[in-house]
Amino acid sequence: MKFKIFTMFFFGFLFVNAQNQTSIQFSSLSQEFDFTKDSITLELKINHINDYASPSPIIFEIFTDLSDSKLIGLTKEKTIQKVLLPNQLAEKIFYKIPISKKQFENINSFTFKIRKIGVNSNFSISNDSHVVVLIQKPESKSTISLSHRGNDIINLDLSKSNELVLPFKIDAKGYMPTTEDELLVKLKIKNLKAYTDTISFKSNSKTTDHTFRVVKNTDVDMFKKLLKEIGDLDELELQIIGVEAKSKKEFKYDKETLNFFLKTSRGKGVGYNLFLGTNFDLKDKFEATSFYSEFEVFAPDLVWGNTGIRFGAYKNNSVSSLDEEARRETVYEITETTADSISYVSKKVQST
Repeated sequence: MKFKIFTMFFFGFLFVNAQNQTSIQFSSLSQEFDFTKDSITLELKINHINDYASPSPIIFEIFTDLSDSKLIGLTKEKTIQKVLLPNQLAEKIFYKIPISKKQFENINSFTFKIRKIGVNSNFSISNDSHVVVLIQKPESKSTISLSHRGNDIINLDLSKSNELVLPFKIDAKGYMPTTEDELLVKLKIKNLKAYTDTISFKSNSKTTDHTFRVVKNTDVDMFKKLLKEIGDLDELELQIIGVEAKSKKEFKYDKETLNFFLKTSRGKGVGYNLFLGTNFDLKDKFEATSFYSEFEVFAPDLVWGNTGIRFGAYKNNSVSSLDEEARRETVYEITETTADSISYVSKKVQST
């Protein structure tokens, strides 16, 4: 009888002691997680903190049932080890664990687990499993930004260029705009005055190619002013200044500038002149008497970078028309005279 009472008392003591012992567990059995996010937060609960009377730390580790530990940024040992000192104990503890979003496309769920490390008998693990169900919530926010499309160097000939072209990409992070959103992106060249453009974002992907273009034919005076301003710059800064959409989606934009480096030049243009004229003889009442023509060519910047050469050809038609313009006269010369006759000869004389 005494032995039975002692046995019941002993097991009753162990049961009460186990009920009051400090323990660690997951706060919930499961949670839904949107795997488009960059990290997952785990919530742990510590029971009977005041009953923990040991100076030894509480040591445990978190691990998963995934075969690839890289999915959640765990250590090489595929675990996250935690050490809690007695003065660090709290009713709830939160751990933020990074994840690799690209690896979760073919996984529906996985399980986190806790296990005890060491020989500390002053705490236990009660609820050691936590199931994570993966979901993908539809995006409703988007951030619009700019990036380069190929080369970031712009070559511009200031003497003959008819347009300024800046190629770039518009990137959407988060929600991908559709045609129903009717998204408009307003742009400007930050370090030039009054040069803006509005582009419609229409794409089936989160990145689309666009071009900021200023054309001479649109406004000749404005384009001349543009080239004059560009001549003093080393780069152009393209920037988003606003976005508009007809949908209820939330669109934000990155205010960072996209820089294009300028390489300006002035072409070695060649000038041509053609002159046609005539000489006038005032005696003949301003009659055109001698036609001439002249052809000139001017090539700048051929010598030492700032000196040009002018050369040409001149033709005077007066030589070929000498006979037509010469003065013709008949001269009579007396050769012999008698009492009743006079002998003479006639000569034709031409003078100019």
